[in-house]
Amino acid sequence: MLADRQTIGGYPKIATVIGADLPLLGQLKPGDKLKFMVVTYSHALALWREQAIRLEEPPSRVRSRRELKLKIAGEEFHVQAGEVAL
Repeated sequence: MLADRQTIGGYPKIATVIGADLPLLGQLKPGDKLKFMVVTYSHALALWREQAIRLEEPPSRVRSRRELKLKIAGEEFHVQAGEVAL
């Protein structure tokens, strides 16, 4: 339910999604199945830290790169986009 969730209203909360898995959860389509697993706090924190490190690393292999010039409301912007091979 992410940021726009309602309160749980005093009912027991039976499960939650760790922060490192939220991007994956956000990509699920209606009807997709998910499985909850027991994860310790320290393991969840370690996964979150690993993800943060991966996101900070520069892409290792760029397949193609394009530079675009955009003009929005009279202001010019230079944007670089690249396709990264994983």
